[in-house]
Amino acid sequence: MNVLTPLLALTILAAACAADPPAKDKPARKPNFTVSRETTYVTGPLDKDGCVDYATAIDERLGKGVTPETNANVLIWKALGPRPLGGKPMPAQFFKPMGMDEPPEKGEYFVDVRPFVRDRLGIEDREQFSAAFERIYPLTHEPWKVEDHRQIAEWLKSNEKPLNLVVEGLNRPHYFAPVYRGGDEPTVDLVTAYFARTSAALELTTALAVRGMLRVGEGKPADAWPDLLACQRMGRYVGRGVSLIEALVGFRCESIGQRATEALLERPELDARQLARFLRDLRALPPIPLVSDHLEIGERFVALERFTIAIRGGSDTVNALTRGAIHLPPEVDIDWNRALRNMNAYFDQMGAALRHKDRGKRQREFDRIEAELQALEKARGEDGGKSGKGRLGAGAAKRDVGESIVDILTALTLPAVRKIQEAYDRTEQGHQNLQIALASAGYQRDRKKYPETLEALVPKYLEKLPDDLFTGKPLIYKPSENGFLLYSLGPNGKDDDGRGPGDNPKGDDVAIRIPVPKPKNK
Repeated sequence: MNVLTPLLALTILAAACAADPPAKDKPARKPNFTVSRETTYVTGPLDKDGCVDYATAIDERLGKGVTPETNANVLIWKALGPRPLGGKPMPAQFFKPMGMDEPPEKGEYFVDVRPFVRDRLGIEDREQFSAAFERIYPLTHEPWKVEDHRQIAEWLKSNEKPLNLVVEGLNRPHYFAPVYRGGDEPTVDLVTAYFARTSAALELTTALAVRGMLRVGEGKPADAWPDLLACQRMGRYVGRGVSLIEALVGFRCESIGQRATEALLERPELDARQLARFLRDLRALPPIPLVSDHLEIGERFVALERFTIAIRGGSDTVNALTRGAIHLPPEVDIDWNRALRNMNAYFDQMGAALRHKDRGKRQREFDRIEAELQALEKARGEDGGKSGKGRLGAGAAKRDVGESIVDILTALTLPAVRKIQEAYDRTEQGHQNLQIALASAGYQRDRKKYPETLEALVPKYLEKLPDDLFTGKPLIYKPSENGFLLYSLGPNGKDDDGRGPGDNPKGDDVAIRIPVPKPKNK
């Protein structure tokens, strides 16, 4: 998956939700809307001001049926400690919903590579520091040996115990990460909450992949498999959080594990029986959480919570919420009930579009919603001078203001949702490609050559062959003398000869190539 895709989408989402809570010297306003299924979507729990406590509502849904003994996240946080990645301490109330005590200040916790290079290795020179850090990413998918990168090996050795604890945790059946609560505000900024609890997952996944590639480089690919499978389990588990941000981080974690696993395919130390076990492990992974699930509750709750903050904060907060697209004078009266109902209606439409299994139908439905929003934006700009360049001011009816806020926020969110669904499709396609590649490698171990066609894998190595998720047609498979090229046409639906976003020239295909191409700088 292209690294830029999640970063761009995160930027869009953060901008869409970038409103400040009411200033502490200003009293929060009492809600002037009705709490109901049609407006606030959930009717409780309520805070002291009568507004829905969305953070607690999320925790109640995600934590249902999860115990400290079955929750992977309990062991992950025991490996991270109270200050993830050396940052600010997590508040005690963060750990309480998981049924665990706050980890003690001192312990054998995971240390990110940055402070390790700086503090434990004593490297302060900027160029040396950058060089040490930049060695990390290629080692997530390239086998290596201790003598090649002694500093990285020392970093992994110092993290052996916490990483083993993470792998143990990821073998648990559930994952529950409560919403981060960092202050005494009446509502919790859910966007900030999701950022706070996902960065550590990426760092842990990177370390596991690097350790796996060290074991491959040492000629122990079977020993690498638990770490590489854990990377992919991390992706599935982090993705169980309700936000689109967590979905993106989950996709990224899984893509790291997928690419690292490709390095196992041509290792002569692995026989057909071991490869078949790896394939069974992949097939037994929990499903990748659907984007529609994140949207239906998580992002819906984020948007509704931001509205709550805006209502309490008054016109200044509304102006910030819409990034200046709406400029309200103080004390303007807004029909918030109508706005909230419209917002839920848009989320219902986007959720219905995402649930279309046919990608073409899904795209057409999103095109329709986007065209509707563009028409509304155009109408706002042609209102006879009341709004001026699409900005609604005091001359607009209170009903129009509320509706327009919803339209603007939905227009900001929609492109991100489409991008994230595309990232989901690429991740799922990569998962399916990897299963076929493992089956092909098992075939090669048994018959000393790769299959001439994918149909030769059925039924001994695969029950059935999946189609290309993006075209609905068979995947493209090109065998060679000592390997193969397997690929999907990707989101653009064009045959780029197996070239993906990271190739030169770039393409849009989702591919696996054996032999794995060697880095050009080696």
